[in-house]
Amino acid sequence: MDKTIELAKTAAEKHWQEKEKSLSAAVEEMEGQLSLAEKLFRDEQILDAILNKNIEFYPKSSTAHNSLAYTYFSHGRKQPALECLKKVLDWIPTTGTLKK
Repeated sequence: MDKTIELAKTAAEKHWQEKEKSLSAAVEEMEGQLSLAEKLFRDEQILDAILNKNIEFYPKSSTAHNSLAYTYFSHGRKQPALECLKKVLDWIPTTGTLKK
């Protein structure tokens, strides 16, 4: 019986070590992707091209226009940001309160 318990403990420990390695690899991959996203966010031309291509594919997507507006605003381009947001507001049926 003690041998069975020892084998089970060893198997469980090995299993968790493998899971830990797998989790570490996933965390490293995620950190790499976040680093790339941060670099893209700082490179306004690349981000602008990606977001405009997204709008080209999904011209009526409020999310796509909102993302572009946020990017413009974050990089100090307030007028293009407002233009993007105005497009989104035009698609929202309201009584006029939101548009004011």
